[in-house]
Amino acid sequence: TLTGTKASTLAVTANADLSATALTMSDTSTLSAGDWLVLNSSATYASGAADGEVVRVGTVDSGTQVSAASRIQGAYTTANTAKVAKLTTKANVTIEDVRFVSSHGSEQDCIALQYCENVRISRCEFEGIYSSSVKVRTSVNVSVSSCAFKGLGTITEARGVEFLEGARHCSVSDSQFNRLHEGVTTGGNTEAVSRDIAVTGCVMSGIETTGVSVGPASESVTASGWPIARSEGAASSGASN
Repeated sequence: TLTGTKASTLAVTANADLSATALTMSDTSTLSAGDWLVLNSSATYASGAADGEVVRVGTVDSGTQVSAASRIQGAYTTANTAKVAKLTTKANVTIEDVRFVSSHGSEQDCIALQYCENVRISRCEFEGIYSSSVKVRTSVNVSVSSCAFKGLGTITEARGVEFLEGARHCSVSDSQFNRLHEGVTTGGNTEAVSRDIAVTGCVMSGIETTGVSVGPASESVTASGWPIARSEGAASSGASN
């Protein structure tokens, strides 16, 4: 498990409109350009999921205002108790050429990332994992490439890779998924919407339900160049939302 930290929340004190960059808040003294923030509110995004996103600070403009490095993807109002929290990420981590095998009954995730940045998982094998082989929550720039995921075919919780709770700018490429409940899953939101997820060049075989499952708390998820072999369910659900 790799976990960064999330600071106490700061109240957003002026409405932040869709596509705006300015964020006005109670205090910016702890923030610097390049910091990652969780921006969310009490508003509902879809199917009961909380609205929110992970944004990067471009500049600190004053004691109460910052400019985001890119336009925000939602609208956050003071009426809906909009707030931000700074992330101190675990950054620049590489995991490669490792084989992971189930511990015979453990339902824990194999690799769990939360509040992380710039993580690369490459040329790894995951066999018989009972839960998620790789679970990514509220993290940015995570790539999974040239990996093999093999389930037991009877464990309904078994998933290859999950991107949840505001994961952003993440990818899965050139990997194989066999005998799992789902290959790649996005959504699962209690904090922010997962965005900008790309799945390319993967092979899904013997998947129980869905090769790429795109949950309602997801945006800009694309899947391309991946054949489905002997899948028992749908190839994808809501890809390219």
